[in-house]
Amino acid sequence: LSLPYSPWSLKARWALEHAGGGYAKLPQYNPVLGEPWLRLKTRRFFSRVSVPCLFLPDGSHLMESYAIAEWADAQGGCGLFPEGTRAWDDVSETII
Repeated sequence: LSLPYSPWSLKARWALEHAGGGYAKLPQYNPVLGEPWLRLKTRRFFSRVSVPCLFLPDGSHLMESYAIAEWADAQGGCGLFPEGTRAWDDVSETII
């Protein structure tokens, strides 16, 4: 699930596209109508839910753009994460 105007959704989408995982078209999320479904699907009834959210074939899910990008990199082996990437991501999260 993604929000088309969200920088975090864009980050996840670009990582998926780069890895060639076939997940480039994440379904759009409507916060008002979609939140109850997202809570049910992720089993997060009282904790924070957010997008982007990628549902994996095994039934699990990834809910943060960095986690989705790491998963995409592991699937495609495309070298998205040189040393020190996590620190830069932390900085970008603060700026965004």
